Amino acid sequence: GLFVSLFALLLPGALGDEWNGYPNGYVLCETLSLRETPDNDAPVLHTLTYGQKATIIETKDNWCQVIASVWD
Repeated sequence: GLFVSLFALLLPGALGDEWNGYPNGYVLCETLSLRETPDNDAPVLHTLTYGQKATIIETKDNWCQVIASVWD
């Protein structure tokens, strides 16, 4: 598949109740919007759905930079 590096706002329950420091997470909400930059006004480039995997690269100010497959 094609993998992209994008940003997701980490809301309660989006990747679990709390990030445990492990690099892989699964979406635990209905949908998770992946944005071009860590800004609520940034364009949504892809949406992950419940159960899809994302690799967390970095977290800052409630945002996660993730790598995710867009062709699962």
